[in-house]
Amino acid sequence: MIELSQAFATAIARHTAYLDHKKFDLWLDGFHDESSYDVTTKYNLESGFPAGLIHCQTKGQLRDRILSIARVNVYPPQSYRHILSASMTGDRRSEIITPFVCYLIFPNSDTILFASGEYIDVWVDDADCRLGFRITERTVVLDSDRIDTALAIPL
Repeated sequence: MIELSQAFATAIARHTAYLDHKKFDLWLDGFHDESSYDVTTKYNLESGFPAGLIHCQTKGQLRDRILSIARVNVYPPQSYRHILSASMTGDRRSEIITPFVCYLIFPNSDTILFASGEYIDVWVDDADCRLGFRITERTVVLDSDRIDTALAIPL
C-alpha cells in the first residue's frame, strides 16, 4: 500500500501543479467523466451538513466552472501555490487523503494563506490518462469555516 500512496502522491502533485500553472484542461483530464467535486468545511463534514461551498456532480459542471473563470467572470489577476503534505490511504483501497495549504498570489502584492485542509480522493486506474488514474470523487475539506469569497479557481 505504501508504493500505491507514493505513486499517487507523485501524480497528485503533478495534478495540483496544473492548477498552479492555470493548465485547466490538464487538470480536468485527471477527472473521470462521471466524477464529483465538492468543497466543504471540516465542521460541515463532521456535523453531517450536506451544504458546501462548491458542488459539481459531473466533470461537465466542473468544466463549466473553469470556462466561466476564463471567459465570463472578472477577477483581478491571481494564482495559487499549493503545498502538499504526504498522501496516505484512506478507509477504502481507492481512497487517498492529501493534506494541503494553498497560498493566493496577486502580482505585485502580498502572498496570503488562502486555505488549508485535505483532499479526499477516490480514483480508478486509467492508462489513457497522463496521471495513470482518474479521480471519480474529490472532496476538498477546508480546516476553517471562513473562506474568502474569491474562491474563483478550484482548489
